[in-house]
Amino acid sequence: MVWDDLHGFTEPTLPSDVDVLIYDSVRTDRSYERELEGRLSATVPEVRWEVVNQATIHTYTGDAEPYASIEDAMSRWAELVTAVGAHLDANDEVSIIAPGGLEDLFALRVRPNLATPTAADVYRERMSSKGWKDRWPRLTIEGLPDDVEA
Repeated sequence: MVWDDLHGFTEPTLPSDVDVLIYDSVRTDRSYERELEGRLSATVPEVRWEVVNQATIHTYTGDAEPYASIEDAMSRWAELVTAVGAHLDANDEVSIIAPGGLEDLFALRVRPNLATPTAADVYRERMSSKGWKDRWPRLTIEGLPDDVEA
């Protein structure tokens, strides 16, 4: 939505899915995530929901230890420009989580974040599959440093 606005688009780009991040170190089985997706789909069926437990995502990123929180997990995403989340706090006010800050988002800049063992591969795959530059041509997408293995 931010990139649409900065490009002057009047028609919003619809997301391919809506990611819902949870942190539950007790219910770590994938079936729990699927159960929550089913409940969300029953409520808003026109959206493709993807629930991901950040207490277990370290197995995907190749890190040895679980992350301490949702924000900790987000700080290790392969590109921090997309590591922006919103939630209702204890006072029912919207709170933003953006471990990499918001500067790159508003500057239309995508950079790799090589914080995990799999980050380079994940970044390469995302940059080739997302089609962001086609949709938002003013984006600057930085490549990986030369010293990162291909």
